[in-house]
Amino acid sequence: MARSSEQAREDDQRDVVVLARRHIGMGSRVFYAPSIPREIEQSARFAHDLHLPDDEAILVVHDGTVFGSAEEGFVVTRQRLCWKNPWESPRQIAWCDVDPETIARDVGKVMIAGRDVALSGELVLGVSRFLLAMTGGERGRERGPYRDMKHESDAIDAVTLPVERVITLARSIVGEVPRVFYAPAIPEAKLERARAAHAAHLGDDEPVAMLHDATFFGNAEEGLVLTSRRLCWKTLGEPATQLPWGGIDAETISASGSYLEVMGAELKLSSRGDLSGAVAVLLRRIVEEASALARGR
Repeated sequence: MARSSEQAREDDQRDVVVLARRHIGMGSRVFYAPSIPREIEQSARFAHDLHLPDDEAILVVHDGTVFGSAEEGFVVTRQRLCWKNPWESPRQIAWCDVDPETIARDVGKVMIAGRDVALSGELVLGVSRFLLAMTGGERGRERGPYRDMKHESDAIDAVTLPVERVITLARSIVGEVPRVFYAPAIPEAKLERARAAHAAHLGDDEPVAMLHDATFFGNAEEGLVLTSRRLCWKTLGEPATQLPWGGIDAETISASGSYLEVMGAELKLSSRGDLSGAVAVLLRRIVEEASALARGR
């Protein structure tokens, strides 16, 4: 059956998000649709108002400001790259106009079409690789923008473990410990608040397998949520974020003290250091099983 133009557009948008997340990762104030905070998106759109159409979906935002206003940094859409360096005017370039030969990296910046995109050091390599992939210059292959993806995002979104399996793995690896709850015994009030915190990317029909409440007063608005399809998390002062199981590289999962790192993002768990280690083992196991399922299709 032929895809509708609307479905094709949504597929392409997911492809861009998958490609960006793979290369850039989840740290350094980088946000991906559908989990871009509204105020961040609005501020970035306002900064690029002259060249970013109102109906053009923003798929990736890097907030390059100190105080989180997102007026500086870069914006990725299906059609273009927009960026604004400190004390400079905002700029944009359509993907179809980018010559991959003009993309290069240096200390604290990536060059594209003769202009600098200012970045923090840890982003330079990933952003340069993403730009090359988007423009068809990755490993010297000739192709149109991001067409080699072959709708990999469909496979990533489709990876679903039985919720019972996630519960079994979580209970066997993490155990019955304070502030961790498993379905069907997750307190209703905690579950409702956690779902509200993740409403942008967690549908009402997606069952929650495990909930970790990282809040001081027990309202469960911060912490981890594991479902059959994804990992969701929210830390204090940061927006809610998610990663589908198929979009996580198990090699990027690690623990240090009370912190958990996934795809470059740092997640604060409770003060118990042993919890982060157990959760890291759990996430790696889930990702490995999800990858095996995807390969078996």
